Amino acid sequence: MSKITAVIKPVGEELGKFAKAATDQVAGQSQDETREFVKSLYAPSEKNKTNVQNNPQKPQGETEEQKIEKLRQELHSKYYQRTFNPPKQQEERPAEKVEKEKMQDLQQKEKKKPPVLVQRARERVEKYPGASG
Repeated sequence: MSKITAVIKPVGEELGKFAKAATDQVAGQSQDETREFVKSLYAPSEKNKTNVQNNPQKPQGETEEQKIEKLRQELHSKYYQRTFNPPKQQEERPAEKVEKEKMQDLQQKEKKKPPVLVQRARERVEKYPGASG
């Protein structure tokens, strides 16, 4: 019986903590309690603590660091530089050339036109030919 109670007691305590946390969430709880609850959720378990202590991670060697740095530089030049500092285009696209030529033609035609007052005077004379007829 003592073995069963030894197993049931910790499970019951955990269930009690869980139930209390759930009721606190529904009823509303203070920020300190919320932080403690979140810390307890993300705290490493006993099994993980022993694994972390037994298997410390070995630091990366300089060669791996150099590879990572080289890859970072390559990606930076490939994507970031091209995105935010696009290279200057040597040749224009055909559609852009056609549009540019049209705009230049329109500007030249506008330059050749006489001023607005002269155009209105011509129109008035053409509308009312007078005695000459």
